[in-house]
Amino acid sequence: MSAEPAPELSIVIPCYNEEDNVRAIHGAVKAEAERHAASHEIIFIDNCSTDGTRRLLREICAEDPCTRAIF
Repeated sequence: MSAEPAPELSIVIPCYNEEDNVRAIHGAVKAEAERHAASHEIIFIDNCSTDGTRRLLREICAEDPCTRAIF
């Protein structure tokens, strides 16, 4: 079994209570990453958000295999 090659670009985004912005942030970062790298990963670091950020990050990660979240 061979491992997946490492992405060319890794973007780490810390966030806290960004429910109103997290989809827009993801969309903007993803569009820019796709312009500059053949392969990329987007990693959100949620700092114990108390709003709906965590739920939205889970949805985004389910929709986009290049995105993951750390809670």
